[in-house]
Amino acid sequence: MTFTLHDWFDEESRQILNHIAAAMKEGYSKLIIEVFVLADKDCAMLPTMWDWEMLVFCNSMERTVSQWTKVLDSAGFRAVKFWAPPGDGQSIIEAELKPAVGFSRSML
Repeated sequence: MTFTLHDWFDEESRQILNHIAAAMKEGYSKLIIEVFVLADKDCAMLPTMWDWEMLVFCNSMERTVSQWTKVLDSAGFRAVKFWAPPGDGQSIIEAELKPAVGFSRSML
């Protein structure tokens, strides 16, 4: 998925991710997201400008690692790894479905 979720705030992104999750197989499928990931602190000027552009033109935002982790988690995904090249380029996020929590009769 390339430059899609940054067009939407968390609630809409969660809806998109929920549809993707429904088509995935736990323990097999991977979700790969190509997007700009902002630094949690002391973000460089260029990515900060991209964030402002997303706000002004799309009413959305770029996200930090912690924000991506939170939105993925809320849709049933686990962020496996974030790959970021040196500088202010695009990043790759690898995510997978969180294991389903099962209940046994002994727990009831």
